[in-house]
Amino acid sequence: MTFLAFIRKNLLERGARSLLTLSGTVGHQTIEDNAIFGTPDYTSWTLGLGVGLAGFDLSGQYVDTDIEDEECFAGGSELCGGRAIFSISRSM
Repeated sequence: MTFLAFIRKNLLERGARSLLTLSGTVGHQTIEDNAIFGTPDYTSWTLGLGVGLAGFDLSGQYVDTDIEDEECFAGGSELCGGRAIFSISRSM
């Protein structure tokens, strides 16, 4: 896999703590034997936003590839489609 870019930008900070963060990645996966793996070579990307609020870290990220559903694991699979991921965490 080749990563083309990675960004992480703290948009708003208070002291050493990030209050608002923007992040993203772009990568390309080259597959030696596409028929065995079940997908063509593909590009993947993510875009995320995080916020610190009342001692908690809330984040959301959208992840996706350029693989069409009919190219994903012998066709018809939605596994290669975009997804939204949300998380809540708190450091102890």
